[in-house]
Amino acid sequence: MELEQGDIIPKPTLSDIPILGTGYSGQTIEWLAEHTDGWLFYSQGVNDQRKLVNKWREITGEFKPFTQALAIDLSRNPNEAPKPIQGGFRSGYRFIIDYFRACK
Repeated sequence: MELEQGDIIPKPTLSDIPILGTGYSGQTIEWLAEHTDGWLFYSQGVNDQRKLVNKWREITGEFKPFTQALAIDLSRNPNEAPKPIQGGFRSGYRFIIDYFRACK
């Protein structure tokens, strides 16, 4: 699509402005892999996220970024077990360290 009137400021430094799919965007993962530059997804369990990332990597056939939004409410208690909150969890730092290691 070309801009017929007006001007974009600032100018993009890349040849195209990167497009990220958000969630499934009403599409299939195959469509997203073909038509987007990357994928932004919501947080979910580590095992489910790992499966989804692996499928994304397999379908894209090349590196395309996958990122997730994650809300963390850090407790003062380092040992507090995780409790769900909208878009993430509340926990102590020990769980958070384990969580990020598992995501790696």
